[in-house]
Amino acid sequence: NNTFYFNTAPSIGAALFLRIENNDALGNFYNNIFYSNQSAGDGTDIYLDDDDGDATGSVVTISNNDVNDIYTMCADTPGCTSRVTQSNNIDLDPDFVDASIGNFYLLTGSPAIATGDPAAPSIPTTDHDGNATVTGTTV
Repeated sequence: NNTFYFNTAPSIGAALFLRIENNDALGNFYNNIFYSNQSAGDGTDIYLDDDDGDATGSVVTISNNDVNDIYTMCADTPGCTSRVTQSNNIDLDPDFVDASIGNFYLLTGSPAIATGDPAAPSIPTTDHDGNATVTGTTV
C-alpha cells in the first residue's frame, strides 16, 4: 500500500533494494505502485537479494502491484531454487492527478484503481484520508 515514484539509483534498486538473508524470512509486496523510477542496473523498481548463498531463495510474494522492473537474485543464479511468486501485477501508467506537485491521488479511470488484494497481510482498515481501504471486494 505504498507509492514509489521517481526514485533514482546509480546502479540497482532505485525504488526498493531488499536483502533477505534468511530462508525462513517472508517478504510480501502487495498493493503498491512503482512508477517512473530510474537506475542504471537491474531491478529499477524492486531489486531482491533473496539468496543467502545456499542455493535456496527466500519466500517472497509480489502481488497486485503496478510494477515494471523486478530483479530477483536467486532466479538469475544458476542452480538456485527461487521461491518468489508473482501474480496479478500490472505495468501501466497509474494516472496520478499531478505527481510533479506531490498529488498522487489516482484519476478516475486509472488502471490502478480497484486492483489491490483485500486479503493482503497487514492491510490497514483506512487510507490516509480516513476512507475504508477495502471497498466491496477490492482495494
